[in-house]
Amino acid sequence: PAMPCAATAPATEAEPSMDSAGFDRLCRACPGLVDDARVTRNGVDIVFTQARTPGKRRIDYAGFLQALLQLALRKYADDPPEVAFAKLCGKHVFGVIEEDEDEDEDEDE
Repeated sequence: PAMPCAATAPATEAEPSMDSAGFDRLCRACPGLVDDARVTRNGVDIVFTQARTPGKRRIDYAGFLQALLQLALRKYADDPPEVAFAKLCGKHVFGVIEEDEDEDEDEDE
């Protein structure tokens, strides 16, 4: 018999999700994210709790993105949400933007 592909998998299979411990571990692994007064480990826990559906212990992908946005708004409170989210992802999650690059852009304006 042929192997079922992901599209035909039973509807009972859970979608990807993350618990509080996993989210905390991810945030601590992101360089420079949890290191100042704006984003603390307690703040990470609060953001996770706010992003999850009431009564659930895990967040789905949409909740994960919402949690990242809330962390970005805390970390880069002076920036618009789109810029804050881009900075959080670029500097801390993916590591493609150096801290000095952002400061150089501010000086040019």
